[in-house]
Amino acid sequence: MSRLNTLTNTYLLPKVVDSVLRENPLTEKILTSPEKWRGEQIKKSVKVVKNTNGTSFAGFQTLPSQAVNTRQYLLFPAKFYQIDVTIPLTDMAVNMTDDERVLDLAEAEMTSSAEDMADSIGNIFYLDGQGNGGLDFNGLANIVDDGTNYATYGGLSRTTFPTLDATRTNWSPNISLQKMATLYNAITDGTIMPSMGLADRNTYSYYEQLIEPKNRLYTTVPEIRKDNKQGLAGTAGFTTLTYKGLGIVPDRKVPIATGGGQLFLIREEDIEFRSIEKFPESEPVKFVEKDFEDNDYENVKGLGFHWTGWVKPVNQLAYVGRVILAGEFWSKNPRRHGVGYNITGI
Repeated sequence: MSRLNTLTNTYLLPKVVDSVLRENPLTEKILTSPEKWRGEQIKKSVKVVKNTNGTSFAGFQTLPSQAVNTRQYLLFPAKFYQIDVTIPLTDMAVNMTDDERVLDLAEAEMTSSAEDMADSIGNIFYLDGQGNGGLDFNGLANIVDDGTNYATYGGLSRTTFPTLDATRTNWSPNISLQKMATLYNAITDGTIMPSMGLADRNTYSYYEQLIEPKNRLYTTVPEIRKDNKQGLAGTAGFTTLTYKGLGIVPDRKVPIATGGGQLFLIREEDIEFRSIEKFPESEPVKFVEKDFEDNDYENVKGLGFHWTGWVKPVNQLAYVGRVILAGEFWSKNPRRHGVGYNITGI
């Protein structure tokens, strides 16, 4: 009865304080603006080798005439994730009393489960896509790799096509501006540069300590969201540090390995969630979180989820529904991303 009691006490304030979910900026930013899924799978043509037939010549010299296949396809099949929402009719009956109800039980359960699902997907987005027998969404561990841990990407060999390598650098034990500059330069060409940094909280604090005494680069991101609050555009309002103009964002979803923390530099234009917009016997979730406070989902709308509707089991007095996310998380150009890892200090 604890689920029912927390929503039906007359003296409760009409909000539920969330003491579980933590910051999750990458998931919010990616899922609030997904790209549309098209076709059977993601099929992206990428240039992986250079045509080297160019040559200097003079007069009637014989010139090379050989076709060169410079492109290959990256292939990513659709993945699916769900969370169930289950409510006994007995709980709903008690919650429907006018004098006692604080929040609508069904709406609160749906919102809470969708937020829990987004939080879990935030963990998956930093992993390798191999969890649950390979059914998990693809993640940054696979995308931001150089073949050390994952030999293929999108069905292509990173050994055969090294342009699919991201840049991974062991920074053990300490973060430094020189190491950050080396990583930044390795994944930058002209105006093509990283646009966002993501670090675990420990690494974020090391960077803060690194630059604060020298009074370097310390500022809040000067972007203004639609609600006129300062913060990183597309998230729930993080105040962050910057490096070479890009925001370094603390994200508790960044895994901390046994060797230390990590700092990712990514180019947002080259990374996305391709979302299946229609799912059979379901409708898009269009919620604005309003029943829960003290988490970072209050300004998030929808997240690309689908709602199957309520179903009553034959032999139970209950409603069961499912929130579903369909598509895939991927990058069209892994070489534009990098990570420094095994960070334990400055």
